[in-house]
Amino acid sequence: MFICLTLNTVFGAGSGDVVINEIGWMGTAGGGAGDQWIELYNKTPEAIYFSRWFIENESYEKPEWYILHISGTIPAKGYFLIERAENCIKDITADFLCPTMYLTEKGEKLTLKDASGKIIDVAGSLNAAWYAGIRKNPRYSMERTAPELSGRDPNNWHNNNGAIKNGIDRKGLPVNGTPKSKNSFAPEIRKELIGIKILNSMIPPLMVDYTVPPGSMVSLRIFSKDRLIKTLVNEQSILTDNDPNRDGLQASCVWDEKDAYGERVIPGEYMALLEVSLKGAGKSEFLFSEPIKIKYIPIK
Repeated sequence: MFICLTLNTVFGAGSGDVVINEIGWMGTAGGGAGDQWIELYNKTPEAIYFSRWFIENESYEKPEWYILHISGTIPAKGYFLIERAENCIKDITADFLCPTMYLTEKGEKLTLKDASGKIIDVAGSLNAAWYAGIRKNPRYSMERTAPELSGRDPNNWHNNNGAIKNGIDRKGLPVNGTPKSKNSFAPEIRKELIGIKILNSMIPPLMVDYTVPPGSMVSLRIFSKDRLIKTLVNEQSILTDNDPNRDGLQASCVWDEKDAYGERVIPGEYMALLEVSLKGAGKSEFLFSEPIKIKYIPIK
């Protein structure tokens, strides 16, 4: 009698079937910067067996190198953990160990390839900082927001939110990441943490104070009733190297009451538009100030 067993396993994978889902480039609080790890995610409904895959690592500050001979099986909709040392994540067994793993703190491009050299997935950029993650203790991992979207899109990554996490490091401290489990939620823009205040004066310049959530990308522009007058802040990152659980952060800028060409604006009413976005949030929040009333009499 012959018994036929159907194994729901695919040998190899197509481009995009497996993605680089989380990067512990910053290490862990208990193990320091050296306890690095990378998590892969299988997007498909079938387990994937693979052999001799590799991750090509490129950085502007050092020659390219490789994490070689990655082999194993990733469960359907499951995870595969690559660690530099077995105790990087003390209570979770690594699927693959790479003692030579070295991720610089300044950012790198990681390209996952199969044994034939076919590109499976890409994360990061060659000449840019890491898209997310915090190296300062207690350290927060870099998580992919949507596996189906590009790993090269900076907006498709976010910091672990510090509330949803998994694993402990070699000293028993919680890992602010989700190795071998579902990523934490992308950050939400808390409207109550957004504010703008103008210190109005008949004598320029004007001080513009604003409050935003930590890690925000901020743009601040001055408008008249019908046109843009001047950009004061253009997509500036606000203190991304701070604890993401902190409340709103304050910053300031100055408007000299001149337009983009350096000419003094005429007396009248103007508005400041504050645009706030967060990596992985997928949207922006906008806030107009109260009218800025400029009443000075220009001296000719």
